[in-house]
Amino acid sequence: MNLTNYIFGLALALTGIGAVAASEFDGITIGVNSDWKPYSYEVEGGAPSGVMVDEISKLLSKRGVKAKFVAFPWKRVQRNVEDGTIDAFVTVPTDERLKYSLSSKKVVYTVNMKSFVNQFNPRIEELRKIKSISEFRSFKVCDLMGNGWAEKLYKEHSVEAAFLTKTENCVRHVHAGRSDIMIIAEDVGKGIIEEEGLADKLIVLPTVYNKMEFTFLVSKHSKHQNILELIDRPTR
Repeated sequence: MNLTNYIFGLALALTGIGAVAASEFDGITIGVNSDWKPYSYEVEGGAPSGVMVDEISKLLSKRGVKAKFVAFPWKRVQRNVEDGTIDAFVTVPTDERLKYSLSSKKVVYTVNMKSFVNQFNPRIEELRKIKSISEFRSFKVCDLMGNGWAEKLYKEHSVEAAFLTKTENCVRHVHAGRSDIMIIAEDVGKGIIEEEGLADKLIVLPTVYNKMEFTFLVSKHSKHQNILELIDRPTR
């Protein structure tokens, strides 16, 4: 083996995608967030798992599509779809993402966004009555730094929020009374609250304040763009 081939092979191995190229796999490679339980995450050995991974797998299987999932940090997934290293991802089709990918017309996965509060908050009865985002204005709101969806939502409704580096930190803020309320994907919030041992203190309110609707997005560099026709085909 010459030095050039060795370096190329090593680079593929380090990306975690070389295994796809090394085999005869010729299906579509889909990138998912490696740290977004229970929707998508990385299990021991690096294999992707999660309820969203399962649902998308079923969708593609029904359409006869051969697919492989790879799990990486979310920023890397987006970067890899942009440069074509990964064929596709499932997420909200923002204007920025549509610059480098093509979207299905069909929504393939929906995440309900609900609020979490401390049931011992002195204003708990007021919090229970909230029905719209604009009503958050009189409360201390917490969210995740870098969450563009939340930043846009609060800006549209003139709501001020404290943005922290980790969702766990928001949960702790709500528990400590430094924040009154936070909006998060329902199942993600429940999982974190369980892990933090706060299930007897923090509760989820029933109102769905918003939904994140995910479509199937394929890189403009991918040779699998025709899969979008299959995704949008009505299910029999």
